[in-house]
Amino acid sequence: MSRNKGVELGRRVRDTVTGFTGIGIEKRTYWNDNPLVLVCSEELESGRQVIESFDEVRLEYDDSEKKVVGFKEEKK
Repeated sequence: MSRNKGVELGRRVRDTVTGFTGIGIEKRTYWNDNPLVLVCSEELESGRQVIESFDEVRLEYDDSEKKVVGFKEEKK
C-alpha cells in the first residue's frame, strides 16, 4: 500500500485512522482548502452502501489495480 497526497478517483482506498475501505468516488474542497474524498463502501450495510468522507491525506491505496472495473468519472 502506498501513501499518497492525491487520490485518484475510482481506486480502492483505506482510511489510515478508522480502517474504512471503499472506492473513492468524489473530491470536494471547501474554503479551508482541506480536500475531502467521498469513499463508497463495496459491501452493503442494512441493504445500502455506506458513503463516508475523509481528509485526502488520511487515505492510502488498498489495491494494486489502477481503477475499479466499470468506474466512470463524471465529466465537468
